[in-house]
Amino acid sequence: MLLKRLIVLLFLVTVGGSLIFLIFWDLPAPNKQIEREVDINRFKTYD
Repeated sequence: MLLKRLIVLLFLVTVGGSLIFLIFWDLPAPNKQIEREVDINRFKTYD
């Protein structure tokens, strides 16, 4: 009885994981460039 439940659970996890994998397979990767402002004088001390 326990072995049957374990086999059914593993089967459902495998099928569910495969479905999620196939759904998200074709999503394009983000290609927008992230722009950051770099403060050149960040170590300069202002007297």
